[in-house]
Amino acid sequence: MNIQSARWTHVLLKHLAAWGIPLGMLTMFAMPAVANHLDTATASVTCNNYTLCLEASALTPGQEYTVTYQITVTPSSGTLMTITNSIPDFSSPANGIASSCITQPLGP
Repeated sequence: MNIQSARWTHVLLKHLAAWGIPLGMLTMFAMPAVANHLDTATASVTCNNYTLCLEASALTPGQEYTVTYQITVTPSSGTLMTITNSIPDFSSPANGIASSCITQPLGP
């Protein structure tokens, strides 16, 4: 290896380190993008109906969403009951935070 080649290698490594360290730190500390996530969901069941309440954030303002859900009810006696339904008009206001509660009858 001659002197000119060694100097070129040293300069190249110095430049790579100057750019590599900041880019590596940006990659390590970058926050992942969060979009369209459900923060809370609560359900309550009575003998005749159920109520489902949802809260979501990081929604696209003005966008309408459909939330599909499935609930399995385990009665103290009898067989399991699976409820599958959707909330078709779950829309997001300007701040991107939405909440909604629905009440549906149990049974066929």
